Amino acid sequence: MLTHKIFHLRQPLPQARESLRDFGTWTAAENDAELHCSLLQPQGIGHVELAAGPGSSVSADIQEVPGDDPNRILFRSVGGNIELAGLIELFPIRPNLTEVVLTLDYASPLQKAFDAVDRFLNRQLARIEGCVHHAVTDAPGFA
Repeated sequence: MLTHKIFHLRQPLPQARESLRDFGTWTAAENDAELHCSLLQPQGIGHVELAAGPGSSVSADIQEVPGDDPNRILFRSVGGNIELAGLIELFPIRPNLTEVVLTLDYASPLQKAFDAVDRFLNRQLARIEGCVHHAVTDAPGFA
């Protein structure tokens, strides 16, 4: 599943870049979900866990992928129960305002199962459609 989100940080671009790389700044809690983040030492891999209720949590160990542009942060999961890859792009808007564009592509085991069921059902529906089409065109009086 692909997600694209734009938000703003009231920080200069260099500070915003470092805040996004610091997993300790990501931890938050809302009424419907809790986000816990930490840094796994010495690998430099971030651990992110999102709990959205009893028994339902998603976790990923995230590693930054080296790149040439300091205003683009590429990352991917290297562990956890969800596969993800993403890009964070940073744009200075004003001296103390940075626009952040997050593009995230992810797949969970549950989503993969639903996708497999969806593909199976689509194949079966196509077969039924083919059978119905042949039955109608082979019927007497079909012109």
